[in-house]
Amino acid sequence: MNYDLGVNEVIIMEFQRATLKTDKIFSAPTGNLVLTNLGINFYELGLTNKIKNTRKYPLSSIKTYNKVVQIKYEEVGLLTIYLQTETITFRVQQTKKECINFINEVNKLVFGENAETITYKSPTMQAVSDIFSQVKDSLGIKGTIFAKEKVVKKCEGCGCQYEGEKDTVVNCPYCGQPNKM
Repeated sequence: MNYDLGVNEVIIMEFQRATLKTDKIFSAPTGNLVLTNLGINFYELGLTNKIKNTRKYPLSSIKTYNKVVQIKYEEVGLLTIYLQTETITFRVQQTKKECINFINEVNKLVFGENAETITYKSPTMQAVSDIFSQVKDSLGIKGTIFAKEKVVKKCEGCGCQYEGEKDTVVNCPYCGQPNKM
């Protein structure tokens, strides 16, 4: 699809079939939510999948607090973006993990490569982790005896994203460059 990006604008991530949540029940705009190096763009699509309307939200318009962008994912598939002048919510079909990656990418674009990242744990893994923590606390065990949490990072060499254990060095599966997770 031709998004008519600016000369210095590149796509970082794309969520297809996102719906902009409005108070209109039957005519909520549906289209592609695209993260670029300059901002978040929503391309509303018409019946023939051609771009009908474009809404651009520059990175500078996203609210921040304590060096974290104010974007929230809710379990029901809603991605809410708090802007300086308004709040926009999208219903997305992506997983929670993909939405957390989206939020982390926005955070990196706003604050740089060393920005805070949000880690993702599946509900099952969170429950298991909570049980182990309770057992560990009741036995008086100090320190980490369980697997480290997983994080998703972008390779410094080729730019691909991959997962690894936090605070370890992992070689990129694509280009082989070692990266600190």
